[in-house]
Amino acid sequence: MTVGDEDDSIVDDILEFVGDETVQTGFKYLFIGGLAIGAVIVVGIFVMNYWEYILAVIIAIGVLMYLGRDRPTCYCADCGNILGYEPKRCDRCGCNRWSHTDPGVGRTVKNRY
Repeated sequence: MTVGDEDDSIVDDILEFVGDETVQTGFKYLFIGGLAIGAVIVVGIFVMNYWEYILAVIIAIGVLMYLGRDRPTCYCADCGNILGYEPKRCDRCGCNRWSHTDPGVGRTVKNRY
């Protein structure tokens, strides 16, 4: 047996071992698990270094969502006039009753002029 034949047998043994399907499946899980652990570590380091900025961005997004919310429009319960967001009295009929549902939907609206 020569030196080249011995090297070929080692390579053949390694290829035969790695060619096993269970070993390949195990390697896939090991590789994916390693990537997941590495990603968690990187995210943890990022959060530890930049937590002030992350918190500021979360607060800014919350403020923008609060300011941009869809406030319900108020309608006069008597004549159906649109009163806006903070009603006091209806300019058209003087009524102080209001609702968030449009009175013109599904019922008759009184038109007083």
